[in-house]
Amino acid sequence: MKNWSPTNEVTRAILETREELSPFLYKLDLEALSLNNRSYLAYAKDPLRSFIDHEIIRYMKTADFIYRTLPRGASVIDIGLFIPVIPIALSKLGYQVASVEKLAFYGNALNDIITLITNRYHVCVYDLDVLTDELPIQADIVLLLAILEHLNGTPRYLLGRAKSMVKPDGYMIVEVPNAATLSRRLSFLLKGSPPFPPFADYYHSEYPFSGHNREYTVRDLQFALQQSGLKIVQLEVFHHGTADGLPWKSRLLRAIEQIGPADWRPSIWSVVKIG
Repeated sequence: MKNWSPTNEVTRAILETREELSPFLYKLDLEALSLNNRSYLAYAKDPLRSFIDHEIIRYMKTADFIYRTLPRGASVIDIGLFIPVIPIALSKLGYQVASVEKLAFYGNALNDIITLITNRYHVCVYDLDVLTDELPIQADIVLLLAILEHLNGTPRYLLGRAKSMVKPDGYMIVEVPNAATLSRRLSFLLKGSPPFPPFADYYHSEYPFSGHNREYTVRDLQFALQQSGLKIVQLEVFHHGTADGLPWKSRLLRAIEQIGPADWRPSIWSVVKIG
């Protein structure tokens, strides 16, 4: 990551997508969206920063890998729609994009965004439960971005289903939050706070809780991928968003994380192939 920067084309596509999604984010029914994860209510203060700016580096990292690796026109499946920065940006860049998501989980909160991506960008949205429904599609690359940590059980079933959607010689990108960041280590050491969502949000959410149920360390993710028959081609740990707007204490901690061991940083990102 030290010398990495996205191509101009990827940067432009992500920033255009940011601007296009901005009005939709400020109109989101966060109360409905937060039914099973009350943590989203905190996003009301600045939805654009919370949903996109806080994640923008990981969006660029994934889009840039695809842009540099796969020819335009290649097929992409994004498992887990939510805020579709990646599907829109990749569509702008010339890829055939599909998304798999059980839409009933969000009620009507994402209806306007789904209309946008299907009508304007021709993203094919499959309203399916990826764990139980038939999956009649395959792609050159399958994305599991910030999904595994939301599962209420073992990731091996989802990794297995995702593998079945990858074409021969295709790729998967798997990304999870790091449970062992420096900030979480210090929070546990100094405050006794475990690396979980705030307990009040967890307590007041409806069942089943859709927030982070099990975050990963680098070793956890490596184990899960290898046990699932996936060959790790690339694995990196980095900060997923910019430091703009962060309090000075957070910026200082981020700077320390950046010069410390890689596994102090918050986002674990990996490219894998079927091994």
